[in-house]
Amino acid sequence: MFRGVYRKAQGAINKDFFLSQKCPWSIGVIGKLGQMSLEIFYTFVVVAAPPTIAYDDKLKSPQSLRGGQKFVIETTIGGVPTPTTSWTRNGQPLMPNDQLSVDVTPTSSKLTITDASADHSGSYVLQAENTVGSATAEFTVTVKGL
Repeated sequence: MFRGVYRKAQGAINKDFFLSQKCPWSIGVIGKLGQMSLEIFYTFVVVAAPPTIAYDDKLKSPQSLRGGQKFVIETTIGGVPTPTTSWTRNGQPLMPNDQLSVDVTPTSSKLTITDASADHSGSYVLQAENTVGSATAEFTVTVKGL
């Protein structure tokens, strides 16, 4: 979205322009020969981008936890249009419960294990998809002892 000011006979009008709209702009120039007005129309094209997933480099190596420990995987999601996200553990859809939660916004996804146990060990995969493509990030977690 872009914010612009354009002029009509009634005066300046502030308006938000969305990427797919034609945006009228009026430019006034005053010189020695008087005032001249020029109206320009821009058409913005929506640019599509495949999903991206960014996260802390330390999560790229296998994570070893102690039983009862809290563990958080925070990711930043990018892409146009906004990607949808899903989590799996050991190839199965992740089912949040009292000890495991997933928080999602249009630009992030966070997985939290609040009281780790051996049952939480495994391969966690985050997938982000949009109409342009997909991206995945894999996190290996091992929980030992209590």
